[in-house]
Amino acid sequence: MNYLSFGKLNLNWLARASATLVSIFLTTSLANAALVEAPLPSNAYITMNGFDWAWGANCSSKVVEGCDTLDVDFQVALGWRIAQASPMAIAPTALNFLFTGANVPFNGLDTVSGAGFSGLNAAYMNAASAGACASSYFTLGDGAKTCSWVNGGGQNENTEGWFNQNGEHQWFADVLFLRQTNPIPEPTTFALLGVGLVYLGLRRLTR
Repeated sequence: MNYLSFGKLNLNWLARASATLVSIFLTTSLANAALVEAPLPSNAYITMNGFDWAWGANCSSKVVEGCDTLDVDFQVALGWRIAQASPMAIAPTALNFLFTGANVPFNGLDTVSGAGFSGLNAAYMNAASAGACASSYFTLGDGAKTCSWVNGGGQNENTEGWFNQNGEHQWFADVLFLRQTNPIPEPTTFALLGVGLVYLGLRRLTR
């Protein structure tokens, strides 16, 4: 083998090794990011009792086979957090997540995020409605894309709560995420408020 052939062989080996390393890096990066890193569309969550609620993960941890590994890095910046015990007293039930126009069609998958419902039961089938599932937005790349219906609040066989509700903290309790609902007044509201203040000021001056 001459030096030219040896050089080509080394270059080919380096190219293959580099490609392998890049592939490993990309795979690792994707595995450590949520399946979908984007703001939740309005039909992937519900608003109730002063909070936005997102059904964000199938089961509470990866400790049990089949449960999701949670990822909230992207969503935290948008105000989302795991619902803790206090607000869970006013949490919605699984049935509250069913409404016309929700991101997951009945018995189907969300065309944008791939999210869907698993563990279906009679309550879901009888409702025959689309549902809001945001699991893809809160689950690491090595997890599932489904919301387990039978593990949702009001549906599971234990205390019928979510993770952090009614003492639920095991694999059978799906996880809710929430953020505070703080509606911003429209410009017309500010304008009317300004006119009112000016009017009150003028009245005081003319007395």
